[in-house]
Amino acid sequence: MVNINNRTVIEIVIAIWIMVAVGYLTHTPLSDRTHDVAGHLEYTKIIFSELRLPHPNEGWETFQPPLYYLINSLIAPPHNILEALHHIIYIRYLSIFYGLISILVIAWFLMKVDISPFFRMLILLFIVTTPKFVFLFSSYNNDSLATMLGISILAVGYKLYLNWSWKFLLVLFLLSTAAIYTKLTTLGPIAVIIGFSFFGLLVLKLPKIKLLSIIAVLILSILSLFPWLYFHNYANTGKFFTNTNSNQKNLPLKTLKKVLKIPILQWSKNEWKEPWAYPVVYEKPHRSTKSYDYLSFVFVTSVIGEHYFYSPSVTLIWLVLWIHLIVGLIAIVRIFSSETVVLPATFVILLSHLIHLVHVSSHNYPVWGSYSDYRYICWNVVAWAVLFGYALKTRYKLFLVTTSIIFLIAIPIHIYILLTVS
Repeated sequence: MVNINNRTVIEIVIAIWIMVAVGYLTHTPLSDRTHDVAGHLEYTKIIFSELRLPHPNEGWETFQPPLYYLINSLIAPPHNILEALHHIIYIRYLSIFYGLISILVIAWFLMKVDISPFFRMLILLFIVTTPKFVFLFSSYNNDSLATMLGISILAVGYKLYLNWSWKFLLVLFLLSTAAIYTKLTTLGPIAVIIGFSFFGLLVLKLPKIKLLSIIAVLILSILSLFPWLYFHNYANTGKFFTNTNSNQKNLPLKTLKKVLKIPILQWSKNEWKEPWAYPVVYEKPHRSTKSYDYLSFVFVTSVIGEHYFYSPSVTLIWLVLWIHLIVGLIAIVRIFSSETVVLPATFVILLSHLIHLVHVSSHNYPVWGSYSDYRYICWNVVAWAVLFGYALKTRYKLFLVTTSIIFLIAIPIHIYILLTVS
């Protein structure tokens, strides 16, 4: 195994992250491979030009909580916000910074679960060069800030279990409050910490005062959203939870049977004719694929997103998907190991998907398949990183070498795709 220290790992990963993310950003259009840029920009412009928060149905994305847009309104010089061009570029660079913070947090996790520096570097480079990760953290979209805060919530929650601190309890409250004022999907990581706390309280019989304090702080954080829900949403629309799409209907949980397909047995005829994942709303060549298959849609969007690539070749995209499938299966095998930290990581992944399925089933899924996009639960990458680490932390040398080679093959392919994609 290569001898490398912790500082060198961080320096190499950060350098490659900046090179890849900036390289990708500088050769792609402003709205490329992101979601609803015009709507998010409209929100920021209203805040900046009119010094007020927009009404829930005033714009495309104005039902969203305001923190991301308040930050954006302070970033670029005034004329650039109104002209949009340079402002969007500045915010995309800010998203790269959010990605950098996320990388440092994931690195901290891997260090705490005792993954060696070299393997830690392999895992981090695999994650940060995955196209989806770069797309997410180079976009003008509140998902970038929401994901960073979600990852940070998991980190601080874990820190509190390791070493109790009232100071970090305050940090947890601030992070969780900032998260739900960024995007409501961040209730996911908050729910995970609350779930762990109840498990520790009722099953593991851990100290009550600490766990009850965590639960109370997170509930207080959730309740802090009430003024926004009342004065912004209810006062203007008569609803606490609003959305700009008037055609959406809340569907019962039986909708889940449409998305929980059995792999191979229930795939439609052309399901895997192409690698792309597109919801029903797209027209050719962006035809609908995997829209009725939750597992397939999540898997593909966790690697390449909801996007169609004209270059590089489709063969290379297929290769990347196969690599990620193999790595994912190797990680899942580690669930059955006796390592203590594997159980919590598994819990995070399973609970994140349960929360995601509830989110998917609450929308008119047959029309809006993109709600299955992995970006809504991208914060669970922390748990996947832990499973990747334990896939490399094995006494079986052949298994270890094979897994390492797969990572080493994947990283340069990722980088090539990101620097040549169109």
